[in-house]
Amino acid sequence: MRYLIIIILILAIPKLSGGQDLNDYLIQAAENNPGLQASYHEYLAVLEKIPQAGGLPDPELSAGIFINPMSRFMGNQIADIRLTQQFPWFGTLKTKKTMESQLAESMYFRFLDQKSQLFFLVKSTWFDMVLILHGIMLLEEEREVLKQQEKLLTTQLGAADASAMPNATMSNSGMQELLQLQLEVNALENKLAIEDRKLRNEKIKFNQLLNQESEEDIIIPAHLEVKGEDLMRPGLLDSIWQSNPQIARIEAEEEALMANQKLSKLAGMPNLGAGLNYMPFQPRMESNQSIGGQDMFMPMVSLSLPIYRKKYKAKENESFLLQEAKSFEKSELQNQLTRAWAEAVRDFEIGIENQQLYEKQLELIENQINLSTRNFESGNQSLFDVLELKRKAFVNEHQLEIAKNLQLKSLAKLEMLLGR
Repeated sequence: MRYLIIIILILAIPKLSGGQDLNDYLIQAAENNPGLQASYHEYLAVLEKIPQAGGLPDPELSAGIFINPMSRFMGNQIADIRLTQQFPWFGTLKTKKTMESQLAESMYFRFLDQKSQLFFLVKSTWFDMVLILHGIMLLEEEREVLKQQEKLLTTQLGAADASAMPNATMSNSGMQELLQLQLEVNALENKLAIEDRKLRNEKIKFNQLLNQESEEDIIIPAHLEVKGEDLMRPGLLDSIWQSNPQIARIEAEEEALMANQKLSKLAGMPNLGAGLNYMPFQPRMESNQSIGGQDMFMPMVSLSLPIYRKKYKAKENESFLLQEAKSFEKSELQNQLTRAWAEAVRDFEIGIENQQLYEKQLELIENQINLSTRNFESGNQSLFDVLELKRKAFVNEHQLEIAKNLQLKSLAKLEMLLGR
């Protein structure tokens, strides 16, 4: 059964951007996460209640042994042995099994919901690690650009100092610019250290979700492409209401309460009992003659009398009111799912708009860089201008990855709402 559930989970894993690596990690999380395994074993435990509910009560055996045989007409009775079996009213055992089956189904959907939430955490953490790593790479490139600017400015200042007639104003301005560059390099170094710490913490979080060592190596791609736009199809909200495991859990609990209400009604019906009474006798002497001694078997039946009706009626009303509560809970959950769906769609659309903006910005900046490079080669523009445009491109490129990250998280949230 365990491997069947794992196979179902593997087949349910969507093919996300990020290739097979992320899907491998999702499978690993499904197999190893202790919280998910706990939920799965709780489901297996509830399954074991179904055969218990369909079983008859244990038969009762009672025996009485007479130390001194009791003299009766049939002889001397030496014991009284009774075996009885109770039988619930017709349909009671079947209703109990139905109720436990629905409760087991609700636990299964609870397990699927925890799986969906776990997968969402794994995906979100994965996307955050990719974004942080991409930011670190851009910061390192920006640092190299700053160092090129610093080296170029140092060379220019050295040439000015070696000149026979140095320009003091230009020298002071150049020193101020050099100090500003050094400040920016120091700030970048500090930012890189912070981002490295963030990435390390995200790796620890990711490894814990997979239930593996905190320092385990993780393969992280440099960037991800957005796929799965089909989730923006019309009618997605109806699909969420139909396939969300929390909705399915509440519906299964409603069915269990309906069975429990029927069970409460059946509890007010008589219970039947059947049994056998065995009385062994010894012959007794009377007037020098042996009398009796034949054992006696006596079939028995019993019938309970549920005459105190208030408690049975109250139990039925309890189940009915709990069904009403589940109905309101389902409506509230549908409202929550609607809000979550709307937020995910909104974030996805914002991500698309930002992606289009920064792609256009990067295209314009690239044109500026090409133009500035030609002007620099012709001696009409400083190299500092070219390098500044490159730094501007780094900022826009990172903003582009942030927009993609927002879209990917939105899609992952929609998949969680769908129970994937």
